[in-house]
Amino acid sequence: MKTLIAILILLSFLQASLIPFDLVLILLILRAYEVPGKENFYLAFGFGLLVSLLTNSPMGVNSLIFLGLVQVTYLYKKTPIATNILFGLPLIAVVLSINDMLASLLWHSSIQLWPKILQETLIAVPLFFILKIWEERFVVKEGMRLKV
Repeated sequence: MKTLIAILILLSFLQASLIPFDLVLILLILRAYEVPGKENFYLAFGFGLLVSLLTNSPMGVNSLIFLGLVQVTYLYKKTPIATNILFGLPLIAVVLSINDMLASLLWHSSIQLWPKILQETLIAVPLFFILKIWEERFVVKEGMRLKV
């Protein structure tokens, strides 16, 4: 969890300064899709505040949006079609589209969805597999005992 928090902090600084993609939201959605738990809500709220602070947007707006989108991911994960990864890609595209539409409505800007959403969805594919390998291999589960 500490490594994930460090990566999210790094991604939030990159998102605010260099890269115009929603990297924090992508990683939060992928983690909520892969690992269910209330920790995802804490991460969404905290890093929504951090992204709001770094991008000079109203405090709490990104937190509420991130919390809602994590909840949408949980609801999608409960459907029977969510077992296939190919059906996870449209989820990412829809969630990122909702985020951009809400942001454009709140800040009265024009909606520029498809070039950005396509690029962010393509970025999410390798991130999903990296997160899946990380969670399977390096995160110790509660019931796991190590042999000495």
